[in-house]
Amino acid sequence: MELDGSNRRQIADSALLFDGATIVHTPIRSPNNRYVALSLDGPNGYFRGLLDLKEQTSIKIIDGGGVPHFNWTSDSENLIFYSDGKHYNYSVSEQKLTERTTIFSIGLFLLPGDKEFLAMKSDGFWIHDFNGKLKRKVTFNFPENWNIKSPIVSIDGKLVFFKTDGGPSIMAHWASIETGELLGSENARKFLKSRASPIFSDKPDTLYYWRGDTVRYFNLITRTFEDVPLHSPATWEFHSLGLRSLYNVN
Repeated sequence: MELDGSNRRQIADSALLFDGATIVHTPIRSPNNRYVALSLDGPNGYFRGLLDLKEQTSIKIIDGGGVPHFNWTSDSENLIFYSDGKHYNYSVSEQKLTERTTIFSIGLFLLPGDKEFLAMKSDGFWIHDFNGKLKRKVTFNFPENWNIKSPIVSIDGKLVFFKTDGGPSIMAHWASIETGELLGSENARKFLKSRASPIFSDKPDTLYYWRGDTVRYFNLITRTFEDVPLHSPATWEFHSLGLRSLYNVN
């Protein structure tokens, strides 16, 4: 669907979704829009799967659970993910699964250029090279009882945005990935004026999230916003920005 909720179209039915297996974590679409990586729960337990939307086929990759933190290489040839605490690379063209050096994180992001990963930690983030070697550590020195949650990275790989709980209120923070500088910390509810969990839009400095009958674009640098009315105000996918539903978000 378009970013205003219009032009919705289904891209996968229940039969293609492994005969109706339950989607457990957010599906991640490949950069070329052909494939969708899935974490599922079926009759025999949890597993990772891949949809080929062009051929309308589905492939079971491996049994296993846990948060997958899916990442695609920019050429859509390699899917990188966790399963049962191990880290894997699945070559789409070769249909070959290889175990990787595990990068421990609470959120893993392959940065633009496919050369580095950002691994979110409980007190900051670490930068690893593509093969898993640690290059740099960033620590924010938050109070010990604060917990980092819901990290996201901008499309250009320059900003990381996340929330913390454990204090008097849930806080929203954003930082420069290049320098590690914390650029802002605000009360999340007052700052965003919404309980929604945002994602970065196609504009590098701008968050995008559902708010009532609108979607809001919020620029972190200028701290200005623009509200765009939803084409269909009752569009339920916007409660999670469409990330859990198999609808294309252009």
